Amino acid sequence: MKVPLPLLLLSCLLPISCGRPNDEASKPADSVKVSPPPAQQEKPKPTSVMRPEVAEKVDPPAPPPPTEPLRLVVGFVEPGARLDDKATEAIDRLLFDPRFTDDKQIRLAGHTDSIGSDSDNLRVSRLRAEAVRDYLVAKGIAADRISVIALGERRPLEPNAHADGSDFPEGRQRNRRVEIMVSPPQPEAPEAEPGGQESPSSRSGHGLSAGGGAEAPESRISTMSGAN
Repeated sequence: MKVPLPLLLLSCLLPISCGRPNDEASKPADSVKVSPPPAQQEKPKPTSVMRPEVAEKVDPPAPPPPTEPLRLVVGFVEPGARLDDKATEAIDRLLFDPRFTDDKQIRLAGHTDSIGSDSDNLRVSRLRAEAVRDYLVAKGIAADRISVIALGERRPLEPNAHADGSDFPEGRQRNRRVEIMVSPPQPEAPEAEPGGQESPSSRSGHGLSAGGGAEAPESRISTMSGAN
């Protein structure tokens, strides 16, 4: 039996076409190209509504706070101007304070209680301040850094007497003192007119009394009596 030629050719082609693997399916998975995700568009930066010269202006840093003066009160247990051991020990501690630097100025204000006349108390208060000054100079402090002022009994810390008028010894003892203030140098003030208020003391050690009070000659110091 003879098979028609077209049917014979079709039967030969069918096995080839059916047995050929799909090229795309036969490719390994890792060879398949994966499209990257679409890139995100960068958001535009916000623009300032201020003018450039204003936006670029930066406020200067705040100045440091002013330095607080270093203070010490040197007491005098007994009347007179002699420094006792407790007073010198307190001054020595002040000298080792890290704030006690060479650029600072030292102001010594002498005080008394109310026993004695005003003029005598001014002398004693000055002598007390000078006693502290001399001790500082002996410790190596330059004399031109030190100023002395005598205030007498004008600025008490405590009452010198009780309300009934009786004596108050503890209060009077607290008022016998020298106040030391160490602070940065201040700009020089113009000289006070005659009859004005308190004047700066001389740096040569001769302190001026506060309130424009005049000082008596040095010869009177040795004749004082009753001042505290």
